[in-house]
Amino acid sequence: MAWGIRKTLGQVLETMAIMHPSNIAVKDSEHCYTYRQLNKISDDMAKGFLSLGIRKGEHIGIFAGNTATNVCTFFALWKIGAVVCPICTTFSKHEVKHCIESADITYMITGADPSGHCESLCAEFKRMVRLISQRELDSYIKRGASISDVELNGYKLQVRFDDDDTILFSSGTTGVSKPVLTSHFNRVTTAHFQAKTLGATENDRYVAVLPMYHCFSITAIILAAVSVGAMICIPEDKHARTVLKMIEDEGCTILTAVPTLFSSILRRYEEGDYDVSTLRTGMIGGAPYFPEFFREICEKLDFTLVPSLGATEATAGITAGKLTDSLELRSTSLGKPFPHVLCRVIDPITCEELPAGERGELCVKGYNIMRGYYRMPEETEKAFINGCWFRTGDIVKKDEDGVLYYLGRLKELIIRGGENIIPREVEEMIGQDERIAQVKVIGVPDPHYGEEVCAMVVKSAEGNEDVTEEEVRDIVRSQAAAFKVPKYVIFLEEFPLNSVGKVDIKGMKEMAREKLELERHRDIKL
Repeated sequence: MAWGIRKTLGQVLETMAIMHPSNIAVKDSEHCYTYRQLNKISDDMAKGFLSLGIRKGEHIGIFAGNTATNVCTFFALWKIGAVVCPICTTFSKHEVKHCIESADITYMITGADPSGHCESLCAEFKRMVRLISQRELDSYIKRGASISDVELNGYKLQVRFDDDDTILFSSGTTGVSKPVLTSHFNRVTTAHFQAKTLGATENDRYVAVLPMYHCFSITAIILAAVSVGAMICIPEDKHARTVLKMIEDEGCTILTAVPTLFSSILRRYEEGDYDVSTLRTGMIGGAPYFPEFFREICEKLDFTLVPSLGATEATAGITAGKLTDSLELRSTSLGKPFPHVLCRVIDPITCEELPAGERGELCVKGYNIMRGYYRMPEETEKAFINGCWFRTGDIVKKDEDGVLYYLGRLKELIIRGGENIIPREVEEMIGQDERIAQVKVIGVPDPHYGEEVCAMVVKSAEGNEDVTEEEVRDIVRSQAAAFKVPKYVIFLEEFPLNSVGKVDIKGMKEMAREKLELERHRDIKL
């Protein structure tokens, strides 16, 4: 087994309850628990779940928002060895059903179900548990009162560091989401280094606005905070003004988020009067961004942001920048691999390792890598080289110092008449124009070249001058070969996003199909 920390997630919490019992562990709009309380409540909830028949290895779905109760629920299940399966609360009924079936979920815990999806899918489960109000939570705790601490400890002792801990569903930006199975070992070790990278201590206060069904949220925020005894601050909603108000009121020090959230926070910050001077650091990841945007965040919020690269299959932790890195390096790179994580850049066809400076696919090996896709042996085998090197699908280059630079996704590579085009390169050219707020370059079917370049553009609201399709082409034409110039330019009000705030590539290609009237190419897969 790879190097790592041999503890269970429950043991990490119990350690913090001893080391920092009076520190506030988690706070939302209704509850505030110290580490001693979080440990005790999750124990009592664990007894309640045992009384319901939940046992080690059982897969438990969680359909709930970010709350202190949900944090308690996660730890209660982890303590008895159940496998937590968080489901996106904005998924359609079809998507929820897919998660239930692909992960073999037998119990569902719901904290919010405005869509009624879980209600209508009750027949899919053996049993269903609802966790909505404090009163109902108390009822489960009372139900488990018949189970002694000695009996609970017996169940805890059955849980090992190398047992399964979680099934998370890949974001599915280019296809159907897959159930990613990880272990306590994966998550405890990765969270430790997520916290260490930011120099986090028991005095820090993390903002937990990313949804708890997202790997970045669970590992880099919730568990990173718990690993050092820091405070988790959960805003009442995801609105930027609510997040900014919480940072001001609670004196939050660490803000980790995806680019779309940072963008919303910046816009709201400029419109209001918020004191965010307590912010110290944070990570940005989950989706690409331009260096100019990174520098704008650092300048306006006046804190030390670091870049990161992760994947659900890599427990959200592959690389990160250092607090001591220059702004130029942090804004343009992905940083270096986490300690004891190995990275290779390979030729995606031959799988041969490439020298520094060469572009290729990033492969990763270490404590952070998943067990595999649950009940999908063929997909799991495809995801690895020699059964141990995980293929991320990211196109990167590595310099002589081991610093990685993101270039794009292998699946997004455009092949036009035999020429390979990396969308990220074209996006960076177009994104330099201040009249353009966002740009995404995709490939669309073409009967002659196989694929053509299409630029999807969102204009800047602040731009005094309009930008035309031909001007977008001229930007690329002046900097690159003719075959990289977009044949199509489509202007949008906003980009379609998936449930975790990433650009929905599949949805964007479908949108391009409709706008460009490419229905005659239905037999060609976008």
